[in-house]
Amino acid sequence: MMNREDFNKEIESIKEVLSNMPQNNKKNQSKYLDYINDNIKIYTDNEDNIIKELVKRNEDINKRKGKGGIDFSNKEKDRDKLLEELFALNKWNSPYEKLGLDKIIYEINHYYKDNLEALNSDIMAAMECFSKVGIKLTSNDFMFSKYVNQYMEVILGNDKDKVGKKIDELFWKSPNMINQLAMNFNYLYIKYEKEFNNYYKKLSSDILKNKTENDIRDEYNKLLDDINNGNYDIVNISDKLLNGDLNIKDYSSDKLDTYKETIGNVDISSYVKLYDSLYEYKMYKEYKFIIDKVIELYKDKSKFKNSYKTLIKDINKIYGKIFKINKKIKSLDKWFHNVNKQELLELDLNNTLNELKEKDSNICIEKVNEVIFNLNNNVSYYDILKLVSSNYVYFRSIILDSGEDMSYEDIIEKQKRLEVFLYSNKISFLDNVKILDETNIPQVIGDRYKLINVNVSDEEIDNNTDSYMDLIEKIRIIDAINDSNVSYDELLFQIN
Repeated sequence: MMNREDFNKEIESIKEVLSNMPQNNKKNQSKYLDYINDNIKIYTDNEDNIIKELVKRNEDINKRKGKGGIDFSNKEKDRDKLLEELFALNKWNSPYEKLGLDKIIYEINHYYKDNLEALNSDIMAAMECFSKVGIKLTSNDFMFSKYVNQYMEVILGNDKDKVGKKIDELFWKSPNMINQLAMNFNYLYIKYEKEFNNYYKKLSSDILKNKTENDIRDEYNKLLDDINNGNYDIVNISDKLLNGDLNIKDYSSDKLDTYKETIGNVDISSYVKLYDSLYEYKMYKEYKFIIDKVIELYKDKSKFKNSYKTLIKDINKIYGKIFKINKKIKSLDKWFHNVNKQELLELDLNNTLNELKEKDSNICIEKVNEVIFNLNNNVSYYDILKLVSSNYVYFRSIILDSGEDMSYEDIIEKQKRLEVFLYSNKISFLDNVKILDETNIPQVIGDRYKLINVNVSDEEIDNNTDSYMDLIEKIRIIDAINDSNVSYDELLFQIN
């Protein structure tokens, strides 16, 4: 096949001939057109042959790439199932958090940020949490006020038209009704806490019947590796190059030499380990505000001694007052109809519920604070992150205290991202740095990799984490191309 240089020479030759051909009469003009048409035919035939050759070469390259496009959907399902098991076995939280009741009740308490449909969906989700552990709640379980009881009667009746009318009717009589409903759910959790614990005790026993938690974590991480390695399948790489997600110029052998000069010339497994350490450091920096906050609280932890137990004790006393007042109100409703006395009792009930509201809102916070009191100096940064990420309300409170303005969805996503990361087997320093250690983590990482000829200083690790991760990612892709059945030049040919 003619190369580009010869082709350009021929075109210039044709142009020169045409420029010298006279067109001063019809005969000469006819010769001029005949010469053009003859060359058009020649080059049209050449074009057809070139296209056939291009198609043939392209098909040959694609055959050598293999089928690729591996379907990881089953592996992803298995991964998600294992992650659910790890969540269930988490020692840093209770069934309240494992089932998501903490998030649901938080949303019910903040009903004003959503619409009625979202509120009712949250209420039914809370009901489902109780049902899951074998507790079937009815409207009779919601007795903090008659308004809460009446609303739950309508909700559980599944009549959407009535729900809208009922909320209009009741809300003006008792503006705090939805908060009282949320507190009622918390009361029911405390009442049935033994049943929730037994449910997870049995579930944990079933999960660990033929394997350990470490076995599950190893299996989970192997699936993560399998799925991640799909990114280095030559078909996936080729697709990203062809659609512009990757730039072919970044993956030449010359570029590889430059990358290795920047980081150090080591084997691919060492690059992968360095990438994992850099990612761990990146996550540490992102969530360092949590560690800093817990360290601050830990240094003054004596104030949290029995803070949760004392709070629950106080709350139980208020529950007793609520039930006592409600009993009097029901008695008046049934027998005496003394309006003045009933209004006084309603006022007393509202004041008592308001007293409860302040304490109820601190349940999740004081639960974690008491755990912090019981920590010792051997607890690691990993443990701190695991504790806080496992408790949504506490996680949220630290985020808000840090000054970040985030939506509910963003906080959920940030929490989930940290939780998933902490189940990785590739963590190297977070579980070794203790709560009161003063460790220069970038220096530790840099010193570790200097031992295997990696040239990354602690300043570069701290300031250019993403840049070095990007370089390693490029090295891995070049390595995958070199290990495949197609060459860089062939991929470049396809792109051109």
